[in-house]
Amino acid sequence: MFRGQGEDSAITTWAPAVDIFETPNELVVKADLPDVDEKDIDIRVENNLLTIRGERKFEKSVSEDNYLRVERTYGAFSRSFSLVGPTTVNAEAIHAEYRTAS
Repeated sequence: MFRGQGEDSAITTWAPAVDIFETPNELVVKADLPDVDEKDIDIRVENNLLTIRGERKFEKSVSEDNYLRVERTYGAFSRSFSLVGPTTVNAEAIHAEYRTAS
């Protein structure tokens, strides 16, 4: 068994990695949300603050007894980004897309 081998885990919470970049007409935020279902994601813009919240749920189709090692963190996450800066963001034009890896 690999469990209980005295390994300390530094992984306690998780936050999805993001890339933020500008195009001539857009400010684009891309977030990696592996194994997060679209219905478990909430995206809001309030007071010039973009917040991405969600939850990655532990795979229930596999028995916990069958896992040899679990390093990925599960549970709720929240990331917030200020939209104040040199670029003006039109709140009426904000939209979100959910894409799966191809």
